Amino acid sequence: MTNKQDVLETALNLVTKDRNQTHGDPKENFSDTALLWSTYLGFPISAEQVTMCQVLLKVSRTKFGKFNQDDYIDMAGYAALSCELAPQIPANIGIEAQELLGTSTLTYTPETQRSAGEFKDALDQMFNPGVG
Repeated sequence: MTNKQDVLETALNLVTKDRNQTHGDPKENFSDTALLWSTYLGFPISAEQVTMCQVLLKVSRTKFGKFNQDDYIDMAGYAALSCELAPQIPANIGIEAQELLGTSTLTYTPETQRSAGEFKDALDQMFNPGVG
């Protein structure tokens, strides 16, 4: 299958059926991933940015790896999810991550890098709110 219609139909099936059944609601899944990545990186990112980073991962694989049509199917799927998420994500999506991390910076600097203890504390707050 290298036909564009087959690629798009496969991506559509994956993001509307298979992946939803396996991974749950995309907005919730990518929002959770955004919080985890924000905590790890030390600066806030949005669910939409997670999907675009996934597209870029697939682009990188096409540049450096052998041809794999799944990379193109996944790019189409992530792009569709990103398009769907973009208008749903509030402009202040980073506020929760900023509060969690105790920073208002939107760019990485060595000063925003969190220690392992701070990372663990932030994860504990995320998964066990009100405890601690």
